[in-house]
Amino acid sequence: MILEDEYQYIITDNFISFDSNQKNGITYFVKVRTYGDKDEITFEELEGRRYYLRRLVEKVISTCKIGDVKY
Repeated sequence: MILEDEYQYIITDNFISFDSNQKNGITYFVKVRTYGDKDEITFEELEGRRYYLRRLVEKVISTCKIGDVKY
């Protein structure tokens, strides 16, 4: 999702995953927001930052662990 207001450029990526090992109906949701002040960055530079950090973000999300899940 791409947003722009009076002060910032914002790019939001949403990641959703369903627990397929067990049929417990748990959905995991992560929102990654990349943003920059309009006075300091252009939209193209913001897209470049997002692309540069893409592999790190995907690695962090894919290796996270969730514990203490209450049903």
